[in-house]
Amino acid sequence: MLCENGVSSMSIEFPNDLELVSEYKVYKSYQVSIYESAEQSAFFYVIEPLYDLEPTEQEQFDNIAEVIEKDLGDSLSKNIEARFQFTFSMTKKITERYLTARKLPNEWLFPLIFSILNLETLGPLLLDSQLNEIYLDTPSHPIYVDHQTFGRCKTAIYLSSEEIDGFLTKLSLDSDQSVSFVSPSLKTELKTDYFHVRVTIDVPPLAVDGIHLDLRKLHEKYFDIFELLENNTLNSHILAFLILILRLQASLTIVGVPASGKTTLQNALLQLLPSYWRVVSIEDVVESPKNLPFHFLRLKVSPFEDERQAYTKQSEAVKLLHRTPDYLNLGEISTPDHAKALFQALSSGIPSIQTIHGASFYALDARLEHVFGIPIALLSLGSPHIFVEIGIMWKKSAKIRKVLRVGELVPLLSDAKQPTVSIQPLFELDDDMHTYKVVKDPFSSYVLKTLSSYHFLNNTRIKELLESIEHEIEQLKQSSSKNLSSLLQQRLDNLFWNLT
Repeated sequence: MLCENGVSSMSIEFPNDLELVSEYKVYKSYQVSIYESAEQSAFFYVIEPLYDLEPTEQEQFDNIAEVIEKDLGDSLSKNIEARFQFTFSMTKKITERYLTARKLPNEWLFPLIFSILNLETLGPLLLDSQLNEIYLDTPSHPIYVDHQTFGRCKTAIYLSSEEIDGFLTKLSLDSDQSVSFVSPSLKTELKTDYFHVRVTIDVPPLAVDGIHLDLRKLHEKYFDIFELLENNTLNSHILAFLILILRLQASLTIVGVPASGKTTLQNALLQLLPSYWRVVSIEDVVESPKNLPFHFLRLKVSPFEDERQAYTKQSEAVKLLHRTPDYLNLGEISTPDHAKALFQALSSGIPSIQTIHGASFYALDARLEHVFGIPIALLSLGSPHIFVEIGIMWKKSAKIRKVLRVGELVPLLSDAKQPTVSIQPLFELDDDMHTYKVVKDPFSSYVLKTLSSYHFLNNTRIKELLESIEHEIEQLKQSSSKNLSSLLQQRLDNLFWNLT
């Protein structure tokens, strides 16, 4: 059974010592089984249709798919734009109608949809909300996945050349981007009511061994800060400090290696900004939550892979003064254009939150200056700046994400014409990997001294605020209420409202 997993184009040998460790259903159409192999120190992911078709049913299934494709074609011809979201929605609507009229099993719904859209292999994986990322390194190797609970899992799933070509065509049409010898990469999003993924594709000659796919799920349900506290990504004291400096309008950059949870932490912190602020977000792939509890303008610019570069972060950052933001979300800083947008915003006096790839915040100096062409000292021209470094530890094949240290950007006294700065740690994860040691008293830090003077707060009042924030967090951690982040935001609003 394991070698024929129901959605594979080919098969792969599994080890003999497999032990079933978990099972669950995906939209009543598929069964997922997770197996562990001690011999290979690996988890194996298997997804199969719940309904096995008899030969006569298979013929009926194929006939219905053919009829729906014709109906779908007629519907799409009336919609010139016919984006994938519309196509998926129309296919689902027509398929549901046919299943109801013929009293056929509901389990056929998604297999029919994916058969019609030529997504029989990828579709079920896109539908599984417990997958974080789907990888294909080369068509000659099977897909592997990152699971929310079991981490990196092997599969027996291969993609045929027809499926790959069809998927690439869909993405090119949907994004108005093309891949070619001259432009061998594509980065876009694929969104329906059931899944939202960021897709990165590389093709030859860039991808030496054939087409490469990376599909990262952008979950509609974002982690809130209390889930990160429960996961021990950070503790209440560190969180209280970050909330304090954010609400006093310091800038914050989250640094970490790929998939370390930078954007997850960024989005969780965004949910705690004041409800009366106007926040502007400029992203090339929109990863910020849609319905954040404040006045929120989201702008989407051209990704780096799009040759036309019709809209860039830097060009939109220039316009910020006319959009009057209280705070800015710049998403990920990954190109020189993005770095210039950050400098443009900070030098204009607009505080911002962003993420950047890096082994540590100590390596940022060289990365900003030599890769992006922006001396890190220029970041000191804006509001005080805090850096959060987040890292990965492995537990079996699962990633454990932890805030490793928090530091501040400190201007240094110098006779040189150019300003000089240093990133100095305030908190660091202790050797026990649970508690944080204070490297420097935060109340004597440059960031809090500067913010205190901006907001006419003395040291006593700053200490009271920090203690009050941490008290509110600890209280809500014991609460059984839902929407804890929303409750915390309301309490923070009251706390800071009374402050003014």
